[in-house]
Amino acid sequence: MMKRIILVPLGDIPSDLIDGLKNDLGLFRLETVVELPEPEPAYAFDPSRGQYRSTMILKRLKSEASVEDLILGITSVDLFSKNLTFVFGEAEIGGIVAVISLARLDQSFYRTKSDNGLLLKRIKKEAIHELGHVFGLNHCNDVHCVMYYSNDLVDTDNKKDDYCDLCKKGVEPFFDNQGDDISRRAGFS
Repeated sequence: MMKRIILVPLGDIPSDLIDGLKNDLGLFRLETVVELPEPEPAYAFDPSRGQYRSTMILKRLKSEASVEDLILGITSVDLFSKNLTFVFGEAEIGGIVAVISLARLDQSFYRTKSDNGLLLKRIKKEAIHELGHVFGLNHCNDVHCVMYYSNDLVDTDNKKDDYCDLCKKGVEPFFDNQGDDISRRAGFS
């Protein structure tokens, strides 16, 4: 069983976003710690696309990971994965590594004014989604479940930052067993 969630900033990630995410991940019964920032993942850059390969970042994070810990990389670079134009994040299903990107979650990517409150909500959803994959969940058909696949920001904004009842059963071992509802412990409405 994993002991900790380790947040690994990859590049210059604002500390308020890291701190907010660390607090949000308190819903899991795993200790969440923040590691010192690593450099932006230049090793994953694909010059023909002007983007970064998320799978390469996962491989690098996994090579540096302890099998007892779960690693969540956070970067501001634009990610893509095999056969996909872009991804908000990627995870190893049932594994120990995941990565999320702030790039397309931030309004400034679309040349509109950045909104830190909205960005933090989106980061929280994406992190909980990718951690769900690490905990063994696949995508969900419920458009309001955090495990629903987001094709775009409309999908991300429309879904909740909580698991549906079916997905909650799959992640229940990773929550504090105090006998109360996951949603209430997590502060979801």
